[in-house]
Amino acid sequence: MSEFTWLNKQGVASNTGYSLQSVARFEWEYREGDSAFRLFGEPTFGGRHGFAFARDWDPIPTDAQREHVQRNVSEAMRFMELKAEFD
Repeated sequence: MSEFTWLNKQGVASNTGYSLQSVARFEWEYREGDSAFRLFGEPTFGGRHGFAFARDWDPIPTDAQREHVQRNVSEAMRFMELKAEFD
């Protein structure tokens, strides 16, 4: 399990080399090494409990990348006391 450091009130960095940060109302950015993905979706329960991510990522990841990023995003969101849902 990763350990996290808060970047600001809207993002965290993992000790395993990735970060997740809210960059707009309906947009999150995931960074790991040379890769970066924008995840789009909507807040659930008024944005207080989680975020439901759509499949339209930018850029479009491979299936293996998507699974890896989803695991990491879920872990980071749990640390932020939020829940991640994916289509």
